[in-house]
This record gives sequence, structure tokens and C-alpha cells, in this order.
Amino acid sequence: MAAQSQSVSGTVYADDAPLPGVSVVVKGTNNGAVTDFDGLYTINAESNAVLVFTYIGFKSKEVAVGGKQTIDVTLQEDVSALDEVVVIGYGAQKKKELTGAVAQVKSEELLKTSTSDIGAALQGQIAGVNVTASSGAPGSEANVMIRGLTSINGANRPLYVVDGIPFDGESKIEYQ
Repeated sequence: MAAQSQSVSGTVYADDAPLPGVSVVVKGTNNGAVTDFDGLYTINAESNAVLVFTYIGFKSKEVAVGGKQTIDVTLQEDVSALDEVVVIGYGAQKKKELTGAVAQVKSEELLKTSTSDIGAALQGQIAGVNVTASSGAPGSEANVMIRGLTSINGANRPLYVVDGIPFDGESKIEYQ
């Protein structure tokens, strides 16, 4: 006797907060869904099926449907998998699939410098980054160029991401 298909819905959580963007797939099939902004999902599955919940940075979890119509799941963080992911200004990619220049300087290294200008603090910290003074005036900001003047669109300024917030280098920021 074939198992009967039913609608299964629920919420996916991480530390008691709803988790959007979680992939929910019926194991062994291409039938899947993605959780919405509130962590909610709905998927059609047979009563004897197994649902697989996966999300970058979290351990995947398999849950048997067992005839239930509502299945709420809490995913656990997988710290070891976070080393494989690089968050970029326009999404996230696996480290092995990343092309282009991405560099990171830890805040502890920046705090060792005696300047409040982020450009000057980066001087000598990243290969291929040239930092020069824009003028000889005290307090003048530094010019930061990546690998010379080779940009197609004429902009050679780097995109800084400080604590997850993009910063274009045009406005002043200070760190402590």
C-alpha cells in the first residue's frame, strides 16, 4: 500500500529565533521548500517520508514525518562549517568557490596602530594594498588603492565591511 501525501508545515528556529532561508527537502527527492522571513515552511510529503533541514553554518537535521502535519525544528550551530564560508558584499559563497581578492584584518591588529584613519591602519597589513597620504597636512586621510590603477570602471576604492556594515571609504568612521 502506498503512503499518502500530506501537507506538512512548521517553523525552523535557531536559539529561539525564527530562521529564514532554511532549505527543507523530502529525503531522496527533489521536492523542497525554503523557510520564509518568519522561519515558516510548507511542503507536501508522504506520511512515511523524512524531511532534511539544511542551512549554512548549522548542522543539518533529519526528521521523520510520521503522519504529523506540524513539525517545528531547532537547528544547532556548526562552528566548524563556518570556516568554509566567506560572506561578501553581495551574498555568501563557499571559500573554495570564491574568485577575486578578499582580505581580512582582525580588529586586534588595527587596535595596535596609533591612528584613527582606517586607511593608515591598513598600511602594511594586506598584500596588494597601497596606502599613501593624500596630502602632508595633519589629519588628512589616506588614499587606499588595491593593486594599482587597473579598474574597468575607474573606481579603485575598496569596500570595507566593519562589523557586517559596508563602508565605502568616503565617510569617516572611528574605531575604539
